[in-house]
Order: sequence, then C-alpha cells, then structure tokens
Amino acid sequence: MRGGAAEMSTIDRDSTEEGTVLIRDSLVATDWCHKTTFLGRLQLPTVLSMDEEDQKLILKEMHDWDGDQHEESPAEHFTFVFSEQKDYDSFLSVDNRNLKVFARFGVEH
Repeated sequence: MRGGAAEMSTIDRDSTEEGTVLIRDSLVATDWCHKTTFLGRLQLPTVLSMDEEDQKLILKEMHDWDGDQHEESPAEHFTFVFSEQKDYDSFLSVDNRNLKVFARFGVEH
C-alpha cells in the first residue's frame, strides 16, 4: 500500500526536471552576461524576475507548448534578447557547457 503522499507521474517529474534545467541554465547564462560588456542592449529572461507561482505557471505552459516560436509562446519568458547581432553571436559562441537557453537577436518585446 502506498503512503499518504501523492507520487509524481513520470510526465510531471520530467517536466519539473526540464523546468529546473531551464531556470538553472538561465541563471548561469545571466551570471555570464553580468560579467560581460555588450555593445547593445540585453533583455534577460523575464521568468527570472517572477515569483515561484508565476514560474510554475510558465513551466506548465512550456510543458504543453507545441514548439512554435513566436511573441506569445511561453519560451519568450526564457529568452535572452540582444539588440546587437555581435552580442548575440558572442553569447552563442561562449556556450561550451551546453546550457539549455533561448536567445534571439531582434526587437525587444
């Protein structure tokens, strides 16, 4: 017989682990960004300034996300947005730790 605590399903556990990786890797990349001088502006992932409840909601949206990248996609909350192409290229070229992050060059939202 199982104890009183509910067990997490494999899907719930996988999505929680995936969410933890996304937030952890975003924090690591943010630390690197804070130590780097950029030519242009950088918008950090908005998920990092959210409270825990809002993060959980966004992580659930990410779990249900179809992978289509657009302004309204939940991935936007995890995206580093660079105003200068050179900064974006520099950010991508430094990742030798295979961090799972989203980044794009373009207009900030």
